[in-house]
Amino acid sequence: MRFTHGLLPLLLLMATSLVAAPSAPASAAQTSLRLTAFSPANAYSNTAAFYALGPKPAASPAAQAAARHILDQLRIFGVTNASLDSFESPSPSGLQTFCNVLATIPAAPSAPSPAPLLLLGAHYDTKIGISDQFAGANDSASGVGALLEIARVIALHPLRHEVRLAFFDGEEAAIAYAPNDGFHGSQHLAATMLKNEEIPRLSAMILLDMIGDASFSLTLPANTDHDLRKLALAAATDEDCRSAVSLLPYGMSDDHIAFQQLKVPAIDLIDFEFGSAPGKNDYWHTPADTLDKISPDSLKKSSKIALRIAEALDARLPAPVPAESSGFVRPFLKTGLYAIAILLLLLGLLGCLIPALPGPPLAYAALLVLQCHPSHPYSLTFLIISGLLTVIVTIADMIAPSWLTKKAGGSRWGTWGSVLGFLVGLIFFPPFGFLIGCLLGAFLGEILASHSSKSAKKSAPVLSALAAFAGFLLGTGLKLLLCLYFCLQSLHFWH
Repeated sequence: MRFTHGLLPLLLLMATSLVAAPSAPASAAQTSLRLTAFSPANAYSNTAAFYALGPKPAASPAAQAAARHILDQLRIFGVTNASLDSFESPSPSGLQTFCNVLATIPAAPSAPSPAPLLLLGAHYDTKIGISDQFAGANDSASGVGALLEIARVIALHPLRHEVRLAFFDGEEAAIAYAPNDGFHGSQHLAATMLKNEEIPRLSAMILLDMIGDASFSLTLPANTDHDLRKLALAAATDEDCRSAVSLLPYGMSDDHIAFQQLKVPAIDLIDFEFGSAPGKNDYWHTPADTLDKISPDSLKKSSKIALRIAEALDARLPAPVPAESSGFVRPFLKTGLYAIAILLLLLGLLGCLIPALPGPPLAYAALLVLQCHPSHPYSLTFLIISGLLTVIVTIADMIAPSWLTKKAGGSRWGTWGSVLGFLVGLIFFPPFGFLIGCLLGAFLGEILASHSSKSAKKSAPVLSALAAFAGFLLGTGLKLLLCLYFCLQSLHFWH
């Protein structure tokens, strides 16, 4: 990884850290199961075994052997859908063959369909040019060891996300980070997921890198996703280690960047103070990065923060339909609610033309019906504003025609004549007969009214007819606009 300076990320980081608040937790039972099942001893054992494999330079036979080791461990831990993904990528040494280890843990039965994706990643290759024996206990064995234990736990107690596990090759730069040097594995996976149209399903990417230092700390880079940073700080508070989590004043280039560039929320859980004293990083990329610097407790804290973030994301998914009622409720939610909403929308549109039907209230009722869906598609603010608009337009439709007609000295005859003329013109002389019918009906209505009233002025029928016509079009237009808006909101939900 490498860091990048920037004042703006620091200011944003400070602002968001001040308002950091915990998100709603997952169900108590499932949270307890996963966090209780996590074994620090297992995570450390995984780390030690991987470290014992020795140096693992990217795109080397040793790296391929390490990839096979990870694959075998995943299958032992119950993650059967795991495979090696070999690919070629240009490097300073020319075209080289790298190898990611990928695995998928299916979502729990209560997950939405299709289940959203959650990507957990760590790199497994080691930096070259340090020493012939450099095996990277913290960078990279700690991330691999922790992710293997997390995989075991999630396989036992699945999330409501489909979990994708990625062990990246080629994270380390052979010479210096450049478009063809470093982050080969993550860039390849991001491109593959984009090609397979999986990126829109990806809720977040959580990266674990250098997380085992016995002097535990996490340094969240300034370019971390704001929401995930809040979740990480809340998780650290829950794990009683908030004081050990700090916010870096600069950004970090790591394996999460390839996904950030595709607008995927990503977080890099990294300890960039891996050194001989607090605040120092003098063990990083040196022969001092050895197994004696690694602590099971640090692996536990880092991993449980990652698990808590995952569970907080899980808690945001639509509530599952209770299993005991799914035989009736689930089909009804998929068909009954939609059928009722469509009927109300159609009646609402018809009510814009027929005075006997309250158009906007019926269309608004369709939104309330859709809100009964487990996904609760509309916010409370949207529903309140839409309800107020419905009341305003309904009142305006009741007042505007009569007010304009009375201002012109007309009568109810003109108003009702415009309505009847509108319907006759719409039915018998489409598509534009409703305009002539509306105006002619208003005029005939005022003629009848003038004959029945001796005091009526001779000029009143024409002026009153125009006023009744304008009032009817104004009320109808407002109702149609609002009902069409509600229809568009419903279509957006169905899409």
